[in-house]
Amino acid sequence: MTLNEYQAFAHTLYGERDIQDIAYDLEDYAEMLVRDVNSHVRADSFDASRLTTIAEGLGDITLLCACLSEQIGYKLEVIARDSLDSKEKV
Repeated sequence: MTLNEYQAFAHTLYGERDIQDIAYDLEDYAEMLVRDVNSHVRADSFDASRLTTIAEGLGDITLLCACLSEQIGYKLEVIARDSLDSKEKV
């Protein structure tokens, strides 16, 4: 599945959500991910269940990014490629 296909599927799941709601959800999920990673680092343990929790958080964030990019009229694939391109120039 390409990023654009993922974005289209996310849009069929969630439809036209309020852009501010998506942004707030993204903030909440990012904060949860940071807490999960930090707790695993402090515990010095990255067992399979902890890694799964982190991966699930990344999945939630990816879904929200797909929804947000759809709402602003950008393709997720273009956003991802442009981000990588800008990092290569640094």
